[in-house]
Order: sequence, then structure tokens, then C-alpha cells
Amino acid sequence: MPLTWTFDTGPAATAVTVDGSPDTGSVRALRAGLTTRVARRPAPLLISLSAPTTTEPWLFPLFAALTGGSGSPPVPIVVQSEGIDIRPVQVPLSRALRAARAVLLHGSSRSRTCDERLLPVAGAARRGRDVATDACARWGLPHLVGPAAMVASELTSYATRHAGTLMDLTLAATPGTMYVAVRHGRPAMLRPDVVADLELHLINAFAGCWGFLPHGQDTIAWAALAVRTPGHR
Repeated sequence: MPLTWTFDTGPAATAVTVDGSPDTGSVRALRAGLTTRVARRPAPLLISLSAPTTTEPWLFPLFAALTGGSGSPPVPIVVQSEGIDIRPVQVPLSRALRAARAVLLHGSSRSRTCDERLLPVAGAARRGRDVATDACARWGLPHLVGPAAMVASELTSYATRHAGTLMDLTLAATPGTMYVAVRHGRPAMLRPDVVADLELHLINAFAGCWGFLPHGQDTIAWAALAVRTPGHR
């Protein structure tokens, strides 16, 4: 079944529920609908995906374009997938957006951070994996080495291929959550039919939620991983 979706406009954000399997026509229609909504009301988008929508990478460039690269007003976006057994316990999308903004845009006294600037070259993804591995080892989070390295690799690869700008990789560990984020310049154009070089189902498998935050002329692509240790409940 092609994609279907519903919009629920609230006082501070627009909630979007997406179901079905992506194909070219329905992805274009969804992009047009989202672009129109954002142009009329540039409020944050809180997007919930059903499990079938996460098996292909169509939706990542679609959402990335809404951060301003396609000419629409930039909006914060947070995405959460449904029906994936190994993802962390769900939190309300609005709370996830507030938490991501607080940590990634403003910093937090309760977080430990690691930052590295990377060039948009073939070795950036490998360096991203190394940085994530070192940070998890230093912070005593060995169970997050694999997930954090995978997410860092995928986000860094995506930025390298589609933005081609300098990028800043950030890992931030807060009580209960680790954020993996890549800040990069916005692509000049993202076609609605482009398929991203990013394994979207891997991001959904490891991250409880993920999204995009506009920051000046740049975009921050981020994912939140659950911290499960005796010291982080």
C-alpha cells in the first residue's frame, strides 16, 4: 500500500502520522503536502512513522529538505518510528524535541560532550565511528559502542554525500540518553525523488527518535540512543 498520512495541527506544532510503503508517487505527494504545511505555518513537525515506512531510505531526504534546503522556512523536526521491538521506550515527541534542542543548541550542565570537526571526504564515516567508540569507552557505556558508531557513520556519510561541507560531529551523554549529531551546511537542492545513501532502518533500529534542527545557515541531523546502565536510569 502506498504511503498514507494524517496531519493534526496543534497550538505549537504539527503532528504527522505516516503509514504504508513508500513509492515514488506517494513520496512526492507527501513532500508536497509537508512543504505546503511548512510554508503556511513554519511550526515544528512531530512525525510518527509506522514500521513499513522505515524499511527504505526515501523519507530521510524528504525531511531533510524541510529544514530549509528546498526554499521552505526552516523548521525543527523530530521523528519516531512505531513497531520496532529493539528501540528504546517511547517518549512523547514534543518532549524529545525540547530535550534535543536543549542539549544540541544550548548545551546542558548535565551532559558530557565530545566534538570533532570533519572534512567531507571518504574517511569521514570511519573517523565518526572511531570518535563514537572512544566516547562510549571513556564514558563507561560499552553497550552503546555499536549503536553510536553505526549512527555516527550513517549521519556522517549522508552529510558528506549530500551537503559536501565541513561538518561537526557531536556526541552528548545525558542521564538516560546519548545524542549523536552531525551539523552540516544545507544542500542547495534535494529532489523529491532522490534516494539517500543512508540506511534509514538502521537509524530507526538503534534510535528511539531522530530528527533535524535548523541552526543558522546549517542543519543538525541527530539521533537519540537510550542509555541503560545502573548509573543512568
